[in-house]
Amino acid sequence: MRGQNKDGEFRSRTHAEEEELRSTARKALDELIATEPERYRATQEELGKVMGTICGMLSLVSAFAAPRYLAKGNADKRPTPEQLLGLFDDYLFLSENMNCADEMDNPFARTKEPTRRLRALLMRWDFSLTAPDAIVEVAREWLAAYGIPTPDEGWDRWEGPEEDEGPESRG
Repeated sequence: MRGQNKDGEFRSRTHAEEEELRSTARKALDELIATEPERYRATQEELGKVMGTICGMLSLVSAFAAPRYLAKGNADKRPTPEQLLGLFDDYLFLSENMNCADEMDNPFARTKEPTRRLRALLMRWDFSLTAPDAIVEVAREWLAAYGIPTPDEGWDRWEGPEEDEGPESRG
């Protein structure tokens, strides 16, 4: 992990510093749970929504980038256009509101433009289990910007995660 020193420079933290940060965070969380349980529950719900958005984007964009993975999907369980565009809107909202000290460490900032381009392409596409080349190309750009490496076999041959039965709406 990287931390910022008093001069604003970034450096690696020591194990002891990491442990101290965890301990401080745990104490703050315990205090929040004890003194403001409603606020804690609301924060948990919001975190769940954020994680759902991120997981949904990673799943769908991976499917768009990998024709074989997308083809394994179930056409009867595909997201509606409203669900699909809503997920992209939620992600764009996060990209506008998540800040990091170092923008290069912020996947939301790095993926903002590919997200917008992909959303525009999706607005004109009747969702099916075969994505147009333009969607495949921008999805791969999105994954690279997010920091997801190309699978060893390449996106064209990748069939998705082994434990997954295919891309589906997770909303």
